[in-house]
Amino acid sequence: MPTQAPSELRAALDRSKAALVTVAWLSALINVLLLGGPIYMLLIYDSVLPSGSFATLFGLLIMVALVYAFQALFDWLRLRILADIGAALDARMTGRVHRLVSELALRSDAKGEDGLVPWPLPNRSLGSYPLICAKGCLSANDALRPLILCTFIGSFWGLERS
Repeated sequence: MPTQAPSELRAALDRSKAALVTVAWLSALINVLLLGGPIYMLLIYDSVLPSGSFATLFGLLIMVALVYAFQALFDWLRLRILADIGAALDARMTGRVHRLVSELALRSDAKGEDGLVPWPLPNRSLGSYPLICAKGCLSANDALRPLILCTFIGSFWGLERS
């Protein structure tokens, strides 16, 4: 049985394998550092409050500040690595994706629909489309996440009602 050549996407991801492994390690480390806040509060309630020691409080405060500083640094590093991986993947795949989308538009049917736009959906039913779009919002790392999610769901609900 002949072996198939790896796809372009697999080849592009294989070139970024070391960076993806680094991102995985950074993510694991960030998850461990996220325990800094709860451990700090646990130590406050178990050690500082019963003894009333300001020295212990300031020592714990300095330690948790360092933990948060390293967490911010590792999160920034992970962000930069992922941005570089995304840019490299975009640079490698843009030509092929552009060519395929152009071919798809050329193969459009007689009604003039090119298959690129999901509207109008059959019977104007959106189904789970709002949830699929909102899934991208859930990965946003900001305080506006609930507002973005409500905006997505509300806008699709409005489209379904009209």
